[in-house]
Amino acid sequence: MATAEQTLSWVKDLFENGGCYEREHEVDENENAILTEMSLQNKLKSTKILIECHEVYISVRAHVNICVDEERRQSVAEYITRVNSENPFCSINMILDNGAIWSQTALICQGMVEFPLEAFIRTFYSTANMLERYGDGLLEVMFGIKSPEEVIDDIWSESGCCCGHDHEDIDCPSTPVNDAYSY
Repeated sequence: MATAEQTLSWVKDLFENGGCYEREHEVDENENAILTEMSLQNKLKSTKILIECHEVYISVRAHVNICVDEERRQSVAEYITRVNSENPFCSINMILDNGAIWSQTALICQGMVEFPLEAFIRTFYSTANMLERYGDGLLEVMFGIKSPEEVIDDIWSESGCCCGHDHEDIDCPSTPVNDAYSY
């Protein structure tokens, strides 16, 4: 079984030795963590990403650069709940006390002797993609431009699906298994 230090070493190798990222980052060996930033193609513009390496899992968090004002937190909580109800692999979270928001995904790595590169890449990008896909809607709710329900209806009507796929697509994570594979 890998230690948290070995897991950090695997992730660090992706950032420092050409791997798939080659992006600026900071390594905190004491906390077994890496901090980097990623551009977003929406009004949020960018997100800071914190990767925390543990023995059993790797946590990837993409933080929103602004906090929700207290009077808008209930509406934002509703929006986040609606988003998360249709996204089984990644979630958006908020601390009700201060309005801090982030997207989070985890990769279970317990018992692995070799690092799952492709799985980490999917975990890393899916975390940022949640903020990219739902960030503009988040801002509309944060600033009282639209209700959570209106924003979700707009987002999902654009693609026909909560995750941007056509629900007939068997690769869509929201497609029920029985519908995706007819016998």
